[in-house]
Amino acid sequence: LRSKRGIRFTGAGRTHVAERIFALREASGLPCFLGLLGILGDLAEERDYELLSSPDFTPKLDGTSVERVDKIYDYIAKHSAHDFSHAELAALLGTSPSGLSHYFKRTVGCTLSAFVAEVRVGQACRQLILTERPVSEIAFSSGFESLSTFNDWFRKLRGLSPREFRQSHRKEENGEGIWG
Repeated sequence: LRSKRGIRFTGAGRTHVAERIFALREASGLPCFLGLLGILGDLAEERDYELLSSPDFTPKLDGTSVERVDKIYDYIAKHSAHDFSHAELAALLGTSPSGLSHYFKRTVGCTLSAFVAEVRVGQACRQLILTERPVSEIAFSSGFESLSTFNDWFRKLRGLSPREFRQSHRKEENGEGIWG
């Protein structure tokens, strides 16, 4: 139940868990899966954490809403890196674009545009960590139409610039500090 609100681990154990997560990149198959299960087990027992959203934020979805939100999430996951069409998504759900926006905000708790930006920034974070591609190229391949929009959303959602994010993860990999 806690995970629905987002969790930030604050205790000393997070460094050990972070090292184990980075080590998973070298594993595959069953050892990778078992390593992940071990990490999740440790995190489930961890007591030093803070919840990131208030209890009121947690959406309460019935069966129909879960199906509709799943369709929305699937569409966004498939189309976030390209031109995103509110009209096409609304038609898929049998509603108007404004009806879709109101439904999403009421059900999920954030605007559809903010959610799409979060997905795109998440994809960009992965590329910033795993590749040497230029920030501008990553911005466009993640679906942003301009570098300034990408930088604005990235700073708003992650609290630092894409370059600072990349540099902080390089330090983490070199053992100069992990996750804060």
